[in-house]
Amino acid sequence: SEAARCAVRDALRLGSRVSELGAAAEAGEVVSLPLVLARVAHETAAHALRQATGPDLPDLLGGNEVAAEVRWRAHPLRRSLYARLKRTTTGGPSRTLAAELESVRVSGRRPATEREWALVETRLELEAAAVALRAQWASLAQFAAVPPLPTPEALGSPGDGAAGALSEWVRRSQLLARVAAMEAAMGVAP
Repeated sequence: SEAARCAVRDALRLGSRVSELGAAAEAGEVVSLPLVLARVAHETAAHALRQATGPDLPDLLGGNEVAAEVRWRAHPLRRSLYARLKRTTTGGPSRTLAAELESVRVSGRRPATEREWALVETRLELEAAAVALRAQWASLAQFAAVPPLPTPEALGSPGDGAAGALSEWVRRSQLLARVAAMEAAMGVAP
């Protein structure tokens, strides 16, 4: 069915995204997020998936305040004139968000450079993509006999490293090759 083909295609795309983001996160320095910021990424990704229509994956971080502020700090050259004007009137992030961002750590210290904030952005994207993959995998299970993804506890990372552990598991388990084979067997167009 078309729904099954879409579920396979989306699982493959999200698995690839989790794998890529995890590899990028592992290549950089260790990023620690306050639990509340990780939860915002998780909730935003879940909401984006519920609202998604069409063949393209949604922006899993959306336009929430956390993602917007991290992107602001990570990519100063992308700041539009409108965004800069808006920021001068709003004064930047809320006090609550500013306090949470003070708790973010890159290799044990507060991020200070664009590169370090880009690592934080990658970590937030990984968190969101991992949640999306789990949701999509559950959707795929409606159409095919697929084993469940391992829980964070089973991966030995119930807390801060759960998304990274899932990414590593996706790469080690050859999950993408198995989903690609399923896709080929179903005749799913890329």
